[in-house]
Order: sequence, then C-alpha cells, then structure tokens
Amino acid sequence: MARLFSKKHDRFHVHKVLGLYVLLHFLYRGKLLVVQGKGIGKDEETTFSIIFFLGLHILLNLTSFIFHLPARRNPLAPMIWPAYRAHNLIFAARNILGAIMLIVIDRDQLYKTWYTEHNVGRIIIRCTFIVIFMGLADAASAYYKNGQETTRGMPYFEASSPRSLKVLKSFYMQCQFHATFLSVTEPTLSFFSVFAIQVASFAMTLARKRKITSLQWHIIYALSLWSVYAFMLCRPISSSVAAAGILAGITKEIRQHLRFDKYALWTCTIILHELIIARVPQIPPSGSPQLAAKLLMTLAAARYVHRLGRVFLIEAGRSRPLYDDDDDEQFNAHDNILSSSSAVVDMKKSTTFAVHHDTTKQE
Repeated sequence: MARLFSKKHDRFHVHKVLGLYVLLHFLYRGKLLVVQGKGIGKDEETTFSIIFFLGLHILLNLTSFIFHLPARRNPLAPMIWPAYRAHNLIFAARNILGAIMLIVIDRDQLYKTWYTEHNVGRIIIRCTFIVIFMGLADAASAYYKNGQETTRGMPYFEASSPRSLKVLKSFYMQCQFHATFLSVTEPTLSFFSVFAIQVASFAMTLARKRKITSLQWHIIYALSLWSVYAFMLCRPISSSVAAAGILAGITKEIRQHLRFDKYALWTCTIILHELIIARVPQIPPSGSPQLAAKLLMTLAAARYVHRLGRVFLIEAGRSRPLYDDDDDEQFNAHDNILSSSSAVVDMKKSTTFAVHHDTTKQE
C-alpha cells in the first residue's frame, strides 16, 4: 500500500480524498437508483447541491494533473499518459455537465417549457454540446501530437487472440457512443457513464504500481462499462433512452465501417433522434410495453456478458497471474526511456522492448 499511496506529488492527499469521495458517491447514487428508481434529481435535493456534488467528480480529474507522467504511453500495460489524462477529463466533464444541464432544464419551469416545445432549439443545444466536447478531444490530441488512439490503441494482455481484441474493441467503442448519447438524453445514466471513465484511471494507477495485470485492467474496465446497462434496468426505460440506445449502435457501425465524418454523423443522429421521439409514443412506466423494453435491454446486456465472459475466460488461461521482480525493473526502465526526449522522437525502441518482453514471458 505504501507504493500505492505516496506524498511525492499529492502532499495533502487531495486527489486521494476526492477519489474516495467519488467511489462512495457512486455507491450512494447507485443505491438510490436501485431502491428509489432515481439516482439523481430527487425532489428533496436542491439544484445547488446536485451541481456541487457532481462537480467534485470533475475536480478529481483536474487534480490528477499534479502528477508527473511519461510523455508517451507505456506499451507494456494500460497506464495513464498525458493525452489519455486530457481525454479522460474531457469525457468525464461531458457527462457530468450534460447531467447537470438536463437537471437544471428539468427543474426550471421556464427552461423546461422552452426546451420541450422548441424542437429546433433543442437540436441546436444537443448538437452544439456534443460537437464542443468532440472538438476539445480533437484539440487535446493535436496538442499532445501523439497520434495514438485511446482505448482502441490500449496495450492488451499477453497472447491475446485477434478475436478477443475485436470483441473488446467493439464493446469499448459501443460504450463510448452510448455515453456520448446519454450525455444529452438522460441525466442519471449520463452520470453513471462517468463511473467507467474514472474507474479506468484508477485501475491504470494500479497497473502502473503492478497491483493488477493488463487482463485484470480490461476486466475491471469492461465490467464498469457494462454496469451502465444494469443501471438502465433499475428504472423505467423511456422512449428517448430506448431510441438513443438503438441509434448509438447504428451510429457506431457507420462510423467504424464507413468512416463517416463524426461531426456530421452526430448532427444527423441527433436530428433523427428528435424526429423519432416526437412521433413515437412514450413507453409507459409499467405494463407490457415497458416489460418488452426491459426484456430487450436484458437480452442485450446478457449478450455482452456472454461475449465478454467468453473472452476473459479464454484469455485468463493464457495470462500470467501477476508481475515479478524482473517486470518491475523493466517497467521502471521503460518509464525512464519514455520520459526522455529521445523516446518522444524515436518509438522504435518501445516496440522492440515490448516484443522482447512478450517473448520473454512466453518462454
């Protein structure tokens, strides 16, 4: 534990205290959702308290910038690097601010009336919100000039098969599209989408400290992503959420296979979503339509469990359980290489090192 908690950069343990708060806050909101069916926006909560308690999640990401990181990602295991940290802040802020925006609109009668009655204005607000955060993510990538993808380019576990990688990457991408859509659709689910974003960073810290392996990181990340689908089943599914889930899946396929411009694609998707919810009747909170919607959601969640469970069970038999002392030396040496200016210019050393490391493990 001494290696996990140190005073080197976080002298007053601000980041650690915020991390503990965030974990407890997720548990508290999850309990409210399961017991009362509404995790955020209870009548007895003031708007200010909601903004304050949700805003602390963004503060957690902001305080992560006090830590020094290697300039480039370490290819040996999932670890935080500067570009990922920036993207993590942007995506967490997107869903937190999206949840706050939707709650404020719902609680203010003037805003709610205007937002409900003006379809064009609602489309402009939702599209602008998504475009702003996509633009910020692109700006962060350009600033760090890393040319590396985030989750799709993440280091995976040893001897991982192409099929396993395809399943995981597809699932991660699907969840990213769902999180984006939920940020302008439903406040509670938008908030719980942040759980995976922030848990992933903590798990990366555990990977850097050699407390977990790459496989264990992917298991934690996949389960945290999947938890949002479980939370959906704890409350009535609205027509808006159901349509968002379907359209997010279609949008992901178009983006992945046709490489359609993401800004234009999201604009078209939001417009289509507005047209659908304007013409499709609202799903009642109880009765056969609601039961059918939950059944379909359960089947979709079960399908993910089956595919992910199969991948992790297969890969668990191929991976080593934990790191040894030789790994510690190689991790530290590689971090030193990545921190040097020569590594930023020439990443061939990193590739050679990773191949040598994997070969040594297999032997």
